Amino acid sequence: MRSLQLLTFLCQALNISEGTLSAHLSNIYKKLGIKNKKGIKEMSKSYRDALDV
Repeated sequence: MRSLQLLTFLCQALNISEGTLSAHLSNIYKKLGIKNKKGIKEMSKSYRDALDV
């Protein structure tokens, strides 16, 4: 539910449709080599862990 609220907020703030936001997110995922939101969480955790070293 929170992610839906966030997507709605982003669409309104950027004045774009949900389809446009989805397309942009898909392109970002592709460029980062990530397939889904779980991949983003894993990537961010690995970066946080690396910064703590």
